[in-house]
Amino acid sequence: MLPDGGYALVWLAVFLALGALSVPVAGTIFPRLDDRGAGLAIPVALTTIGVVGYWVGRLAFGLPALGLALLVLAGGSITAIRRDVVVDWRRYAEVATVFTAAFVFLVGVRAIDPSVVAIGGEKYLDYGLLNSLSRTETIPPEDPWFAGERVRYYYGGHLVAALLGQLTATPPAYTYNLALAGTYATLVSAVYGLAGAVAGDRGLSHVRAGLLAAFLVGIASNLATPVRVLAWLLPGGHSLADAFGIPLTRNGVETVAVGREAFSYWDASRVIPGTINEFPLFAFLNGDLHAHMLSLPFLLLAVGVLYEYWLTPVGQRWRRRLLAFVAMPILAGWLAVVNTWDFPTVLGLTWLTLALAPATPWSVLPRRMNDAIERRLERGSPALPLSAELVRPAVAGGLVGGVALAGVLFVLPFFTGAASTGGRTIALVADRSDPIRFLLVHGAFLLVACWYLASRVDPGPETIRDSTIALTTLLVALLWFHDALSFLFVVPVVAVGWYVIRRGRGGYETLLFVAGAGLVATVEVLYLSEQAGPGRLNTVFKTYVHVWVFWSLAAGVALASILEGRSWPAAAQAADERGRVRTGSISTTTATGNADTDCGSRSGSSEVSTESAVDTTAGADTATSTSRTATVLVLVLLAGLSLYGGLALADHVDGQDTHSLSLDVREEIRATAPDEAAAFDWLADREGQPRIVEAPTPPRHTYGSSDASGAPPPSRAVSGASTFSGLPTLAGWTHSADYHGEEPYWERVGHAETVFEGSDEERGAVLAQYDVRYVYVGPNERAWYELADLDGDPTLEVAAEFGEVRIYEVGARN
Repeated sequence: MLPDGGYALVWLAVFLALGALSVPVAGTIFPRLDDRGAGLAIPVALTTIGVVGYWVGRLAFGLPALGLALLVLAGGSITAIRRDVVVDWRRYAEVATVFTAAFVFLVGVRAIDPSVVAIGGEKYLDYGLLNSLSRTETIPPEDPWFAGERVRYYYGGHLVAALLGQLTATPPAYTYNLALAGTYATLVSAVYGLAGAVAGDRGLSHVRAGLLAAFLVGIASNLATPVRVLAWLLPGGHSLADAFGIPLTRNGVETVAVGREAFSYWDASRVIPGTINEFPLFAFLNGDLHAHMLSLPFLLLAVGVLYEYWLTPVGQRWRRRLLAFVAMPILAGWLAVVNTWDFPTVLGLTWLTLALAPATPWSVLPRRMNDAIERRLERGSPALPLSAELVRPAVAGGLVGGVALAGVLFVLPFFTGAASTGGRTIALVADRSDPIRFLLVHGAFLLVACWYLASRVDPGPETIRDSTIALTTLLVALLWFHDALSFLFVVPVVAVGWYVIRRGRGGYETLLFVAGAGLVATVEVLYLSEQAGPGRLNTVFKTYVHVWVFWSLAAGVALASILEGRSWPAAAQAADERGRVRTGSISTTTATGNADTDCGSRSGSSEVSTESAVDTTAGADTATSTSRTATVLVLVLLAGLSLYGGLALADHVDGQDTHSLSLDVREEIRATAPDEAAAFDWLADREGQPRIVEAPTPPRHTYGSSDASGAPPPSRAVSGASTFSGLPTLAGWTHSADYHGEEPYWERVGHAETVFEGSDEERGAVLAQYDVRYVYVGPNERAWYELADLDGDPTLEVAAEFGEVRIYEVGARN
């Protein structure tokens, strides 16, 4: 077995090698991106491993599926090289450098506190899934907390982690933290690459934009911590905060607003009551290997494919069809397996891209249908351009319906199996976000979005300005009346961003601002009602992470533009013109269905020629002063957003033994419950996946928490035998009721009680019904049940004993 650092080096080398192997494939998929797709090479590799592993794994999971996935990648690269596909190895070297820095950073973070614990997240769920997938021979895997039934949960990210563990010969106890570090590094490096590609296409520094975006997605926090720090440090800060209604406590508990010693990394993720407001640094610091985190690299790949569609010339109809109706259904379907919450998000982003791309959405239809729509629009009144604007989203919506159907069909076994649990309905939000708390969560990105969009708005004639003021006043009044002022911060971003794009004054970064704002507005109105969380808690939790990724990409490009002093009417317009001519994404031919896309470009060109003639010293001085001011403001913003990271990392290290670093998730359980840890290891060494019975975790001790009296469970290792071994138990955490139904779960809880308290005959019937091989008796079982005389049962024999822990084997005496 390798030392912990050895495993880390192997994983780093494998990730970078997989990326290098995929660079030619990425160059084939993304020929129009400024970096030829180098920034998305690692997500391409992971997606190939996941998709091939998912389908081949239905027959033979593990090394056969992994081997075929690598052959597919190698074959794709060889084909690309033979076709002389252009690749950018220099840009991949940049991405690899960013990946390495991010990977080493998170490995260091996890090495300080590597343990999987029940409290403070869903690490037990994640580790149980990983363990089960590491042992299974075919998929879908058996549910480790519901023996005999397949997993009814999205598990695609854990599938990839398990395959990487097999590729690197890494035990699951180490795979967990290394997969976490690899996911974080892939997220940060892919954001660096994709933001750099968008910036490069806009004529901006790809390094500056990439680093800014990488910082925002990997290090930055929301505004809760910097605002509370100001309240702590400024004289009269508390009074000022109270005057503006800024919350300085969480659930009545003091936060960093009273001093450094009161800081908790948890506070910034629970700002809006009844919701979870996670951001990536919190999530990876907390250490759950959860689906909403594992899906992010694949979500970025979907963004990249849609951006490639955006850049593809109008005349390349078949290529745009392949991107929209082949690549996107595959990615959408795969994302549903990884984290089903990503499925509607990707469909929404696809709809926005089709609706707002330079090529009209109907240009991908058969030529006869495209020409018919064009003729219908030409017969419309020129005074009513709104009709054409309404056709775009309507047609795009119909096309996205086809993408959704194809995505479902691509992973149909998942939708008819793991995703088939009922009890979910769409509901209206009753308690919307408080505006102040809303701004603490989203204010930094909204500030950048408004700053950026303001430089791109063409105010138009005085009549339009007057109408805009009147409509804005009416909107504010309506939102105030309906207690929905938070809409005031996102609806204008959607409206102005849409307008800017359609006027030819915004690129894909603007669309990402619109997408994030649209998601935030949606979850202020609707949520998915389900058992997994009260009210809209889970909907906001899973959606806000998508918003953070979209806005990090957009804000990285926007801040680079601001720092480079690119005002839209002059330099930025010229850069956009150069970029569009290079990609061939603008056409002036009515027959292609895109005559409406270049009106802004032509008007912009005249503005360029006019303003370029005005080149005075005073103008240059003003531009320099403005640039300096912008630089100071951006630095202040970035410094504020980094405060959480500094405090959280210091808190993470404080009190830990940094001389004894490890990546083994069993560290805590081995230190606090060595007998149980030894028993878990013994079970993990069994061949195959024999079924076990241990005490189901009662609701009062879910997440290892205390009961109503404040008493903790006898052992924090609730459902620990199944979680740490990967062997399926009769019934595990009460979370199983969310996935398999309340009635079946509680029926199994009753059967577990029969095993521990019933007669020999009753016990034998249950053990035979579920084909149980081992009965686990540890501290929880002894505390929660009046144990029958298991030693006297003729069908049971003690197979292993570790202190107070006994493991009985069923049928051993026969």
